[in-house]
Amino acid sequence: MNIEKAKKFNKKFEPEVKQLLARSRYFLYKSRSKWSINQTRRVQLLFQLHPETEKAYHFTQDLHSIF
Repeated sequence: MNIEKAKKFNKKFEPEVKQLLARSRYFLYKSRSKWSINQTRRVQLLFQLHPETEKAYHFTQDLHSIF
């Protein structure tokens, strides 16, 4: 369901997994402190659906702190 349909039927918009992954691509390179409010919400949903992505994110952030 796209945003327009959700608004039309007065329902909450839930992004599809493919869309969620595509939109999450760039902010996963950033540190958590630089995320916007929308990015924070999106990453919470992403990490719930894909816990392995959360592990990978934390791993890369640990590596960034070393180098």
